[in-house]
Amino acid sequence: MQTTIDPKKAEIELFFLKRIKDYRSEYDKLTDQERRFVAEPALYREPCQIEVFWINEPVEFQLIIILHEATRDDREIIINGPFKGSEFINAVFEIAEEVRWKKITPYEVNQFDLMDVDVQDQERKYSDFLIHSLQDLIFNARNSPFVDFKPGVISGAPFRESDWYSVIKGNVVDLKKDELWMIDSIWNAKKYAAMESNNEEERPRQEFIQQSIKTENTRQIAFGAYFYPHARIGDEVELSFKDKLVRAIGSPMILPQAEFSFTLNGKSGFYDTYGHIGIQTEKKNQALKALNTIFGISNLMGFPAFSVKESELIELSVGPDGFNLGVTSWNSENKRSKPFSPPTRRKIKIPTNSMVEIINCAEIALNNHVLNEAVLFFLESLTHQNNEEYSQSFLYSWLIIENHVSEAFDELLDNKGVSEKRKKKFNSHDKWTIESKIEILNLEGKISDNDYQFLIHYNKIRNNFAHRGSSVNDKDSKTVLDFAQTIIQDIFEEDKKP
Repeated sequence: MQTTIDPKKAEIELFFLKRIKDYRSEYDKLTDQERRFVAEPALYREPCQIEVFWINEPVEFQLIIILHEATRDDREIIINGPFKGSEFINAVFEIAEEVRWKKITPYEVNQFDLMDVDVQDQERKYSDFLIHSLQDLIFNARNSPFVDFKPGVISGAPFRESDWYSVIKGNVVDLKKDELWMIDSIWNAKKYAAMESNNEEERPRQEFIQQSIKTENTRQIAFGAYFYPHARIGDEVELSFKDKLVRAIGSPMILPQAEFSFTLNGKSGFYDTYGHIGIQTEKKNQALKALNTIFGISNLMGFPAFSVKESELIELSVGPDGFNLGVTSWNSENKRSKPFSPPTRRKIKIPTNSMVEIINCAEIALNNHVLNEAVLFFLESLTHQNNEEYSQSFLYSWLIIENHVSEAFDELLDNKGVSEKRKKKFNSHDKWTIESKIEILNLEGKISDNDYQFLIHYNKIRNNFAHRGSSVNDKDSKTVLDFAQTIIQDIFEEDKKP
């Protein structure tokens, strides 16, 4: 029984076979000037396989995937479809089970943050590479009735390490050459080289690409995080009808923006109205310190914020102008907002003038080691308190108190003219415990009787936890946290004095 060949599929297959043949022969004929404009010289190199995912109803779209698998035949063309839109996703499920897509890749993928990447090579099948490209195709097909897409290439990107995919509106065989620029760069190379030679006013597109690559190489690294609990920054932050409708009909693309800029401890920073703050530095520890200082100050000013961990940072690239941001990576396994988080989750409003004051106070803290350490301990204490980890919260708060007592004791010795050599005797914790220092400070009138009773009581609770393993309850943890907060606020007031 002879198999009937679908003439439409055959037409597409012949189209790409000719494309491969012409590309290989024509590339060798290009001048050096023309080759400068070829975006991907190896696009159709041997071995080359092309796979098409084809939707023809209710709107025609095609996903073109160009691969270079050494274990597969050169010039292998596979046409999947055409499918009705209602049939497409189930058809894709079956295609992904075919041998070529179920093979395990020899390298890591790790590009999909919603999958179990650490469980039995969850992201190392070739089918995993289909996720983003199919998402792109379906997104554009779904939105087509509401967007005036012109026939031709809608989008495209590298597929795996050296391959490519393109989403096309229409049928690839029906499109003009200038509508296929992303998969026919040789034709474009000749066109742009001719434009360059003729000194036309229109700047060749490839020159823009080359300039983009050049600009990309000058981009700087930054790390950022969103406020958590979620916050909006600014004076006019009420969600518009547009915001609410976009949220209702689909996930909005809300990426970090550099809407406002600042300088913090010599480093450039930026934030946006959706509560993302970024610090321009290649060192994560510097970004963490700056961000947590900002979040700590925010709490002191009445705007709740919890500490950010290294795993919660969003890595960004920053353009030379300091405003053109690109999101490089982030970890979705945390409660903190991430790129694409819906705007309706932000419940706290931080006015513009308050945010400016937070940044200014963070600058003061970062230039005062004692104050900065206290702010960071305070933030950790508050975060643990919120997580109902009362013993941990208590310890961070007590560190603030203990350091403050030691600072006050050192100041007392300075005021009495005690020599540096003699001061060393008081550094022995065995002889001069924190309790001993509290006693002396009270006798010298540096600690009030009420504070003395408070400190002696909670130092005992601290010792019971440290030496006997006694747990700390919610009330005691919160009481010590509040006391630590007053210490930090007093240090700030002293630091602000001329």
